[in-house]
Amino acid sequence: MEFILTIVYLLIFLKIINSWKFFKNKWVSKKKIKAFFIIKIIVGLFLFWVYSNHYSKDKLTRQDADIFKYFDDSEYIFNSIYDKPLDFTKILLGLDFDKSYFSKEYYINMNNWDNHYNSHLFNDSRAIIRINAIIRVFSFGFYSIHILFFCFIGFTGLFALFKGCTAYFNKKENWLFYSLFLIPSVLLWSSGVLKEPLMLYSLGFIFYYMTLKNYSKSILLNLIACLVILFFIKFYVFSILLCLLVPFKYNLVKNFKHKFVPYILSLSLFCLLAILLNPKINLLNLIDKKQESFISETKYKNSGSYFEITNIEPNLESIIKVIPEAIFNSLTRPLPWNVNSLIQLPAVLENILLLALIVLAFLDLYRKKMLRKIDVNFVLFCSIFVFLNYVIIGIITPVSGALVRYKMIALPFLIMLILLTVNLNRFKMKKS
Repeated sequence: MEFILTIVYLLIFLKIINSWKFFKNKWVSKKKIKAFFIIKIIVGLFLFWVYSNHYSKDKLTRQDADIFKYFDDSEYIFNSIYDKPLDFTKILLGLDFDKSYFSKEYYINMNNWDNHYNSHLFNDSRAIIRINAIIRVFSFGFYSIHILFFCFIGFTGLFALFKGCTAYFNKKENWLFYSLFLIPSVLLWSSGVLKEPLMLYSLGFIFYYMTLKNYSKSILLNLIACLVILFFIKFYVFSILLCLLVPFKYNLVKNFKHKFVPYILSLSLFCLLAILLNPKINLLNLIDKKQESFISETKYKNSGSYFEITNIEPNLESIIKVIPEAIFNSLTRPLPWNVNSLIQLPAVLENILLLALIVLAFLDLYRKKMLRKIDVNFVLFCSIFVFLNYVIIGIITPVSGALVRYKMIALPFLIMLILLTVNLNRFKMKKS
């Protein structure tokens, strides 16, 4: 039954891709888009196989695996739909005000609804559990169908990002498509039943909508939905994005001559708010607490890819001091000599390739081969977005495996920066 239903849903998604105007693009054919979607599903099934085997070992349990734990917890919410549909609705909408009742009936059975180590502004696990509960209405509890749904969500978001960025890649549109959809880390982690596909969907559509001049009601509704999703699932990404989208859109509308000025003003205001806000929602305090909780959780679980990071204080000076270390960790972890399993090897190879391409990009910039026709506004947005994400991720994450996943959201923008600055003519085959 699961196999038949999976095939049915696969055909439905392929039909959506084929008929939805959103996927109509002069640079990429529908046939190619569908082929890449199937590749994504295969990768999603591969991720499921890897986790199923890796977490079948004695020292690891299913509840330790991120791709299973949100799915498993969602079953307790979904089961209420038959006997207590009102409870189901209240939990989904966050109207579970009677905490003692809902805790006793539902949350006490879950492993991830209340995370003892979660010290950021919101418990982002709850959002993904709720979304899995909604998908269960259509999946009948079959995990492979959840893979399909999350693959489609991540794929659609990445395609939205591609559409929003093609204007900046004249005569490089095909390079852009292949680069975005074949980044190993993005391809892998946005194909699982995880937060990453939802983040990619939200980020992709938000950026795409910022490049538009007119907004329909459906676009506005989806934009609001994307902002809400990102707000609850990854608050720091939401904050960075909001901080950069204001100057980005201003430069698009006003065509401001000194495009870096709006970014400086926006970042200055953002830093000021981060320092002066109430301690409970002060961003510096949140980063400090997140680092502390991450280190505690990692030591408690005895993670195999743990590495030492510098402890920070909730002040700007302390954070500025660890920026070089944070960038280094984000760009290089896991280090080749620290690899203790084959699972880490692809991430090492990807880091080596990216570092080589970054060096090549800087050399081409130095030779002034690629400075023409580069949109400064777009470069500023991508550069600052990558930098801020890498700094925060590098500061709070003492685990190579987690770091590889978390930096996935910034990788498409790093790839685009490289693609803009590298002289691609050197890669063309010479005709004999």
